[in-house]
Amino acid sequence: MRSIDSLSGFRIADASLNVMTFWFDRINPVSRFFDLAITDWGVRGYQIDLAQVAMASHVLCVVTPSRRHELEDAAAVIPALTGVEDGPQVVLVIVDVGGDGRGQAPQGVGSDLGVPLIRIPYEPTAGSAAPVASAAMSARTRIAYAQLAGTIMTEAQLSLGAELSHREATA
Repeated sequence: MRSIDSLSGFRIADASLNVMTFWFDRINPVSRFFDLAITDWGVRGYQIDLAQVAMASHVLCVVTPSRRHELEDAAAVIPALTGVEDGPQVVLVIVDVGGDGRGQAPQGVGSDLGVPLIRIPYEPTAGSAAPVASAAMSARTRIAYAQLAGTIMTEAQLSLGAELSHREATA
């Protein structure tokens, strides 16, 4: 089911509802009991204000197809996200969705942003309507997902370490 702002699973009938408030009201009681909570904020264009998303995250993965225009749009938001005070660690994830081997960042795009960059190769099984077991995916894809998970965990540790240092310095 799709609902406004890609908040899947929530039935939001009132379009005037503050979606961020609604989201935090639902996720906060659950996420406070876990060391790690992963949230999908949905597809958002670069022109959308991501300040609330950034403030709510320790690590923010900016995921983009490997097409140059979309990659440049994604790369353009990263300096703003990394410039937020007490903002998240950022990871850029480039996905080859077309199978044309363009999972590699085009020359000069993404490599100079100062954030980890993970490439996910084309996976033919990923286009199916039903979820695909990891055993059915290629080894390259499984390795890329493992690298992404490790990068997210590393960046989360860096973020939490910085947060604890900040708290100690201001106490």
